[in-house]
Amino acid sequence: MNNYQKQQHQVFEQLEKEVRAGKTTVTLVETMDNYATDQRLCLTSVVFLPPELQKIVTDKIIAPLKQADSRQYYYPPASLHITIQSIRTVPANFPPRFTAGDIVKVKKVFQQVVVEFRPFTFELRGLLEMPTSIAIRAYSDKILGNLALELRKRLAEAGVPDNKQYISPDIVFGNLTVCRYTTEPNDNFKTNIAELKTADWGELEVRKINLITTNAVCHPDKTKILATYNLK
Repeated sequence: MNNYQKQQHQVFEQLEKEVRAGKTTVTLVETMDNYATDQRLCLTSVVFLPPELQKIVTDKIIAPLKQADSRQYYYPPASLHITIQSIRTVPANFPPRFTAGDIVKVKKVFQQVVVEFRPFTFELRGLLEMPTSIAIRAYSDKILGNLALELRKRLAEAGVPDNKQYISPDIVFGNLTVCRYTTEPNDNFKTNIAELKTADWGELEVRKINLITTNAVCHPDKTKILATYNLK
């Protein structure tokens, strides 16, 4: 691990510790019966997984978890993504927390900022256990942190500040959600999680970032790509 990844690891561990103690203040997606049809939308920026990584995640993580407990919601391949920078989270009720005018401002910020940064890589390693979901931990170098913090600064200056709550104000990490709970997982599911906890899943090179509107699980039917920005 490089120094920034070591700091990311510490934040991952701190987050899980707070979650186990029931003390976390980070923004969480609430548990629901049917995530796929949820009409409530967020505004965010993501990188989608290429087909080869979709297959690894689907075959080696989602398939055994689904076999262990089919009651949970599992992400279809096209939904698998890592968030680069959130802008407006899914609202508790309607309407969305953003307007068409906000989108115009956000597009301008991303167009100006993203081209200032070179491509970087996520290392997909281990799992992140949250109260309502399971995700893969995504480690990177400091380019991600610098990019996200610059976007947050410029979005705030443009009048569209990020409204998400984070565990760390300056250490940014990625995570790739694979499952969201509809109910308390069974013992077989938990056994599988323990076995997969420290596995490596490969690398994802980030060369472009998609600005999207989508629902809480990035379901293909609810996802709209607003713009795509290439790193320099």
